[in-house]
Amino acid sequence: MDTNINKTIHAGLLAYGMSGKVFHAPFLNAHDGFNLKAVVERSHKNAFNDYPSIISYNSVEELLNDEEIDLVVINTPNNLHYEHSKAALNAHKHILVEKPFTATTAQAKELFELADSVGKQIFFYQNRRWDSDFTSVKKCLKVAS
Repeated sequence: MDTNINKTIHAGLLAYGMSGKVFHAPFLNAHDGFNLKAVVERSHKNAFNDYPSIISYNSVEELLNDEEIDLVVINTPNNLHYEHSKAALNAHKHILVEKPFTATTAQAKELFELADSVGKQIFFYQNRRWDSDFTSVKKCLKVAS
């Protein structure tokens, strides 16, 4: 039996720009199963204005060293997704990664193998599933098959 089924998931964001502020923080904060615990803010410390109890770290490394963090949201620039995902998995954190997940299939395979080896999960943030262009492509593919 899974004893962690009712455990609160302590989450950290790697950035508090538009995606952190608009797409991730509000949902993590609103869901009872999550605790939005920390964020990385290198220069402007804005998250505190919206979430007074949040911890604002100066670096990714500081957030990854927080032993209470269970889930890390990788919402940094695209070219850093692989690097930050690998670091978070090596720190024994589950990860939620914005698109694109990685630049290459080899990087993706490596991260999945690493996640398996450390017993952590990889999740993908795909907020465009319901946009008209995406649903139109799905309809076309369904008709074609």
